[in-house]
Amino acid sequence: MQLDLGNNIRQLRRRDKKTQEALAEALGVTPQAVSRWESGGSYPDMNLIPAIASYFRVSIDELFSYNVWENNRTVEEICRNAAKLIENDASAADELLKEALKQFPGNENLLIVWVYALWVLPGRDEDLIAACKTLIDCATDEGVRCDVLRFLAMVYHRNNKTELIRPVLDQIPEFYFTKKECIAKLMIGQESLDAARFQMNVSGKSLIEMLGIMQKRYEETGDRENASLCQRLSDGVLTLFRNEGGKSLEISSHKWLDN
Repeated sequence: MQLDLGNNIRQLRRRDKKTQEALAEALGVTPQAVSRWESGGSYPDMNLIPAIASYFRVSIDELFSYNVWENNRTVEEICRNAAKLIENDASAADELLKEALKQFPGNENLLIVWVYALWVLPGRDEDLIAACKTLIDCATDEGVRCDVLRFLAMVYHRNNKTELIRPVLDQIPEFYFTKKECIAKLMIGQESLDAARFQMNVSGKSLIEMLGIMQKRYEETGDRENASLCQRLSDGVLTLFRNEGGKSLEISSHKWLDN
């Protein structure tokens, strides 16, 4: 069992996209020590084992016998099945994910899908807030972290906790361009065209939503002229968008949601 420990540490580190230097700093050892563990040249001191397991959010038993690739396949299958359930039976998705999280506590992908399931389930906002906070702390992907911050702000808004919204939104970095925009502008051929079409769908939907929000705010202040202008602009954009073949897209950062 011990012979697999170094390989397990390496696979867990790669799973979480951590460097040997980052792991070494967290444990108070040298990067060279981590390298020796992973190559099988030496083993961590026994008093470091709980800290290593905690760092990777696995049990000590899992640390010694961890089959990363098999577990990843299992998690992906659970996520895929849960994602398919959410639209028609979110409660079943919730039960499936809760059981999976007992087997894989703190798993980032399971938590992401659980957030989507909890969002549509009535009376589960406290669980949703807790899941969001856990993900914000442990997310290894900045895009995921930003999306979860958005969900947390939305659930606070849904519960009229206005004072909590701004501190959450302030943690989201301001973006002035997207990767798809850059691909559309800087690449050529089909890759550029596909990126431009994708971004058209995202930007078109966002523009119509923003015009709707502006219309509502103008109506609240009695500014009927600008409210009417926003309505006309929104209708015009939507008509043009449909004429050009645009359609709403389901945008996902995770391959199991695309299947």
